[in-house]
Amino acid sequence: VCNIAAIAFSCYGAWLASSLNEDYDAAFTMGRVALDLVTKMGSVEILPRVNALVYGMINIYKEPWQASLCKHSEAFEAGLIHGDMEYAVSNIAFYHTLALFGCGSNLQESSQRLQKHIQRGVQYNQKGLVKTLGLLEQMTFDLMGVEKN
Repeated sequence: VCNIAAIAFSCYGAWLASSLNEDYDAAFTMGRVALDLVTKMGSVEILPRVNALVYGMINIYKEPWQASLCKHSEAFEAGLIHGDMEYAVSNIAFYHTLALFGCGSNLQESSQRLQKHIQRGVQYNQKGLVKTLGLLEQMTFDLMGVEKN
């Protein structure tokens, strides 16, 4: 078994949870298998891909959304460290979208976290990340009633 198997299990789980199938119990099981494989193999470099799929597309049907916030943040850091910028961006976008619209996070604190992540995106020259988080930051300002653009 190689570390790609964990990605395959998480992809299969996301497919099971899709509107084509709506088999959430089986999807949740496949997600757990994927996470167990990552843990057993110590494959931190694939953590961003597996977490984006499991916590962003599978567990949202079975667990409270707040439970996935720390996992998306962890995967963002792992993605930056291991050079998986595509899924680092996906995880932090999931994080902030869930925090703002699904979990009722404090808007002021969310705004501060967004600013820190935008600075990191600038530091790593990730224009897509900066644009995505900039949109979420503007939505946060709008929700707070702050006149900032």
